[in-house]
Amino acid sequence: MKAKKTSSKVCKDDNIVEVCPTPARTKARKTSAKVCKDDDIVEVNTLWIGKTLPEFVPLCLQSYLDTGHRVSWWVYAHERKEDFAKPAMQEMLKHDQLRIRDAGTIFAFDVAQKFWFHGIGDNAQYAGWAVFSDLFRYELLARQGGWWVDGDSVSVRSLKDLTADSIVVCTERHRGDRRSTGAVAVPDQDITEELGASAKFMIPPEVEEHDDEGTLDGNTGAKCLRILHEWLRCTVLPAKYDPCLITNSHIYVPAAAKEWMSELARDLRGVLEHYAESVRKKGVAFVQRRKDFPRGGGLVGMVAFQKAIRTLLRNELKLRSSERTLSCHVVHWRVFNPIEAIDAAGMADVLAGREVLKGSSVRSLHIFRQVRDYWQERGARMPPLSVQVSDETPTKHVSVKRERTSRPEKPIETREVASDGGPLLKRQRIRPLVGTAAEASPLGASTLLGGAVASVKQPSLPSQLYLDWVVPDAWSEFYLADGEFQTWIDQA
Repeated sequence: MKAKKTSSKVCKDDNIVEVCPTPARTKARKTSAKVCKDDDIVEVNTLWIGKTLPEFVPLCLQSYLDTGHRVSWWVYAHERKEDFAKPAMQEMLKHDQLRIRDAGTIFAFDVAQKFWFHGIGDNAQYAGWAVFSDLFRYELLARQGGWWVDGDSVSVRSLKDLTADSIVVCTERHRGDRRSTGAVAVPDQDITEELGASAKFMIPPEVEEHDDEGTLDGNTGAKCLRILHEWLRCTVLPAKYDPCLITNSHIYVPAAAKEWMSELARDLRGVLEHYAESVRKKGVAFVQRRKDFPRGGGLVGMVAFQKAIRTLLRNELKLRSSERTLSCHVVHWRVFNPIEAIDAAGMADVLAGREVLKGSSVRSLHIFRQVRDYWQERGARMPPLSVQVSDETPTKHVSVKRERTSRPEKPIETREVASDGGPLLKRQRIRPLVGTAAEASPLGASTLLGGAVASVKQPSLPSQLYLDWVVPDAWSEFYLADGEFQTWIDQA
């Protein structure tokens, strides 16, 4: 009697172990995508860690199989044992281009647990596996290179024509807000033409490190923000480039860049080792109170990646092509993130097939955590995946379906607020805040903003650069009007 297939299989090239019982392989299902010869198949890597496996994850991975990719799915076997036994999973597990990989060969599970991020503050903001997931992808790509894709993205076209000798970096749309660390601008053009030509991009002017007053999620201080918004208005928009934000949901690392990625992984691991040691010695409550540790909070891995890419791009601008040892290609946000993280309604329409996803450059659709949380808070289920794509040229900018609240003018009033120097009161004229957290605060605007006040002007920037956000404890709102950068800063 023949022996049954074992549950582990060693690959010759990278000595990576395949885990979990592997059902007998069958021929790949017929799909609309052409199945390439084995040597031409693009392999993508992804990880899902956590006690539960959302229903959409296997569907997302199936989309990569259906568009002609080989999928290496990295898991911790004890977490996925019950999931892989479910009848609904069996057909996908039989696909001859699916590889179930042992995540323990990259980081043992006890190491992964050590790097769990406990969040910030009493409500444990940003708590979760995101930081470890960043470290895992950097370490994996440092060892073997290739493609990384997030497990919550839907593939609509093959990545074959994007695989090149340079690092390929994805972006999402920059909304003209305070995120300056990963800001970049690229033209919206055919990506296959871009890869064969010199890279086209713009980056904001460099700011000295001591001028960079970083905030919790990798955004930067007042001087950096002023420079960013002047750059967007005076350089990017006149050149007809589109503002983008570097992100790490899709990354391609060629063999020549593995050492560069290894350095990034080492640096991030050092930060997380320090964090884990603080948890061990001083407890979870202590690190949650330390809002500046690790710098960047739950986005520390993303910020580290953005800074590393920014350094590469600056070197490309300084060096001649013959002097470059490593190149980086930043693609337009439409390629991997055609729907914005704040457009929950638009995301639902595209996923369900009610709205066609236009553009020949689109390769995948990232279902942002922010969108999924929005649906969950309102008791809405994620729509079935039935994405319809078209090569038709899309409109210049995807319109966000969420309508912004209007900001009507109100008469100026006078309030008395405590001065910083003592019990004396000083009078300042302010406009009441409209449509912000201050309006809803029972304590009023002066309490929310720590007593800081400023006049409000209507912004003169184009609508896509209208700044509208509130961050507790540090900043409230920013406006750029008639060249004047105005801020409310917490003076408490």
